[in-house]
Amino acid sequence: MRVLLVNKFNYLKGGADKYFIELAETLNQAGVETAKFCMSDEKNLPDKNNKYFLSKIDFNDFKLGDAFKYLGRILFSIEAAKKFESLLNDFKPDIVHIHNIYHQISPSILRVAKRHKLPVVMHLHDFKLLCPNYKMYTQNQVCERCKGGKFFNCTRYRCLKNSYAKSLLATIEM
Repeated sequence: MRVLLVNKFNYLKGGADKYFIELAETLNQAGVETAKFCMSDEKNLPDKNNKYFLSKIDFNDFKLGDAFKYLGRILFSIEAAKKFESLLNDFKPDIVHIHNIYHQISPSILRVAKRHKLPVVMHLHDFKLLCPNYKMYTQNQVCERCKGGKFFNCTRYRCLKNSYAKSLLATIEM
């Protein structure tokens, strides 16, 4: 079996990344052939498929003026779709296992996988599909303001790192 694993980071940044890396190792030890699709970063683990990795985007110092610069890539990354297509054609996976693709990779790869008629599993490590700030927790309390698709509340209450710019972009991404 050939499994294509997708995650924005290929280094230990958080729990989802640790799981992603350890899953690849475990699958390989079990005789499953894997390939990774991630974002390029100098912290990445060495990988034979890094030529397919996406150019790096760093949101740590993100300002409101950067929103339009990154908006297209966040919503539908042409770079991700093209590189993902190339990797699918070269690796020929049986299944795609997606982890965290928010912001850096984008859902554009889902359309490519569908065109290839590949089954896709999306492993949810957080509440991102329900809440733009990932946690359903803000201002030191549980928050359900975005329930029912009311994602504008993330921007209204600056739920993402108390930043209007980051909250707005996360809201638009929804």
